[in-house]
Amino acid sequence: MAENMCEETSLGVVGVHVVISGAMWLLLWAIPWWRGLRTVRVLLAVAATVVLVLLPVRMFNWFSHT
Repeated sequence: MAENMCEETSLGVVGVHVVISGAMWLLLWAIPWWRGLRTVRVLLAVAATVVLVLLPVRMFNWFSHT
């Protein structure tokens, strides 16, 4: 029975993206709600969302469907 480590690799990539995004959202809650930090909070929220959106982009092999 051959093991190609595909499932482990996929779960590793998913785990990294989820952990990074979760850490960014926790950091978002740690930043005070002062008006001057609104831009920082918005940029951090957008960055955390981008990390999750990039997960399927990174998982899909664009060159295998030629």
